[in-house]
Amino acid sequence: MSMPQQVDLLRLLLPPLHDAPWDQIACVGYASAGGWHSAVYTNLAAIKNDYKPRRVEVCLHPGDLSMAELVLPPLPAKRQRSAVLGALELLALDAPESLAIGFGRRGEDGKVPVCWTANSTLQTVVQTLQQHGLPVQALLPAPAFLPVASAALLDGWVVVRTCADRGIMHPLPPGQHGPVDAEARLQQLFEEPPALQWLAGEGVIPWTGTGWPWALTTGKKTATGGLPRHWLRPAIAWATAATAVWLLGLNVYAEQVASEGRDISRNMAAQVKAAFPEVSMVINPLQQARQMRDARQSGDGVVNEPAFPALARATVSLLTDADGQVQRVQYRNGQMDIQWREGAALRPEELQALQTQAYERGLNVQPSEAGIRLQVDTSQTNPVASPEGISPVPPAPSVALQ
Repeated sequence: MSMPQQVDLLRLLLPPLHDAPWDQIACVGYASAGGWHSAVYTNLAAIKNDYKPRRVEVCLHPGDLSMAELVLPPLPAKRQRSAVLGALELLALDAPESLAIGFGRRGEDGKVPVCWTANSTLQTVVQTLQQHGLPVQALLPAPAFLPVASAALLDGWVVVRTCADRGIMHPLPPGQHGPVDAEARLQQLFEEPPALQWLAGEGVIPWTGTGWPWALTTGKKTATGGLPRHWLRPAIAWATAATAVWLLGLNVYAEQVASEGRDISRNMAAQVKAAFPEVSMVINPLQQARQMRDARQSGDGVVNEPAFPALARATVSLLTDADGQVQRVQYRNGQMDIQWREGAALRPEELQALQTQAYERGLNVQPSEAGIRLQVDTSQTNPVASPEGISPVPPAPSVALQ
């Protein structure tokens, strides 16, 4: 029994996976002392017996691996994988999460070379080779094994390496597997066919290329790049807890601000009543204070007639269900005009009910252009007296509350 040959690099060109167990496996070895050599084996055990490699590279059959170029915008390296996965959703037959993917850098033309296969296919290949003592260091597409700007035939496929990190794999029609047929096919695939060296013929070893910079992942990777996810649950828990604490603090602060606002409103109302005793109801302290101040400065006097506070209190008691719907309240000549906010007009049945309640209080309610108008009902010979004792009054200065 001969000793295994020491080689620096052993490359395996695998047959289609559906042909397993394989009976024809091409391999290429490189030793610094003897250069490149190739052989074909009938099983993996024989390869293990003949070679003791420092590094094992595997090329999946082109029928088990897809290869393409994706047009992507310039992105940071950490986001490129997500962009590739998103683009593959339109190309791959399987969900991107179930694929083993390899891709290169984005070129100046905006294209990213990418290849993919089912994760189950990759795992089957890796496990099979490991069981035969051939641990895999790299899984590569077939163009990676070619020198730059060269082409070769592989089991009915034409394989081309166009540059350092790109290439194509294309199936040939049945019965057209010769170099001439393949070259004619390439003329159809490229708009401007590159200058290629065809590696074919007796004694030629095509699969001696070097410098390919990217490969398929050799382990089970996730859609986020294969990083372990044991950190994810604690991170989510801490983020949730931090968010809850932040929301709690925000609610406490909002309540404090609201409480301070209510205190300020009460203090302003008290100050308005102290400065203008004739104002019995404060709706908008600042606006009312300005109006009362302007009235005094202009010499128009102030609203000191008894009907205004009485009518104002009666209006408030009558419109208890209109909280938040009143835009403006204006008193003029014994009439209280109520202007609704936009979209808050009364329906006919609501207006009729309000008129009935007002009549019982000795008031008259009529619709106006923007709301309703309240005044003492002078048509009643013996109106029902309200607690405020509303009675008809002569004209008086107007007061508008907003």
